[in-house]
Amino acid sequence: MDKQAFEQLVERSGPKLLEYLRLSLPSLSDAQDVYQESLLSAWQSCHRYDGRAQPTTWLIAIAKRRIADFYRSRTVAEPLDETAPQSADFTGSVDLKTTLEKLSPADQRLLFLIFQVGLTYQEIADLEDIPLGTVKSRFHTLKNRLRTMLEEPNASRA
Repeated sequence: MDKQAFEQLVERSGPKLLEYLRLSLPSLSDAQDVYQESLLSAWQSCHRYDGRAQPTTWLIAIAKRRIADFYRSRTVAEPLDETAPQSADFTGSVDLKTTLEKLSPADQRLLFLIFQVGLTYQEIADLEDIPLGTVKSRFHTLKNRLRTMLEEPNASRA
């Protein structure tokens, strides 16, 4: 991959990568730092990109390793409330946004990878290094939980 192709990749996939990092890290500042580290790692290893995975999937896989490095380097664990993302920044109704914000970071990332990045279940399974059935099961469970969460306020209004 040459410099121009890499720049085009960053232009196309950079916003999705940054959003993935925002969902995975405690703060926007941390996400921006890991974003820069991820792009540097990608540039340094772009000669190894073989084209088997989507370029965005390849970038997210690199970012996952930088996320792991970030958490390994932390010496003091932060309380769970402080590490939860502040907003999934999904579009839609206030009820939907509020509901999405109640999901775990892992569930928010799953929805993001499916609906924002457009990855297939198999691509997510490969990226997360989990069985395909696990991805399908998590998504099915998540859909049902979202449906229930969205119906609860409507039931109380009736």
